[in-house]
Amino acid sequence: WGGPLSQAWLDGQLNLQKLILARMLELGMTPGLFFDLELLLICTSYIFILHHTYFQVSTKFNIYLIGI
Repeated sequence: WGGPLSQAWLDGQLNLQKLILARMLELGMTPGLFFDLELLLICTSYIFILHHTYFQVSTKFNIYLIGI
């Protein structure tokens, strides 16, 4: 796969997320917050796979798929 992602790529993704959020707010949209997990996950082109033991520990969670 060519090694780890560069810091420049990560910074670019962060800037892209900021632009997406700003545009969503301009359009009157509200980004989804994951209060049950106490995390804010905004995913545009990634699928996160959580280990099955996490779901055994936490029985209260919601999963929102955005842009898939």
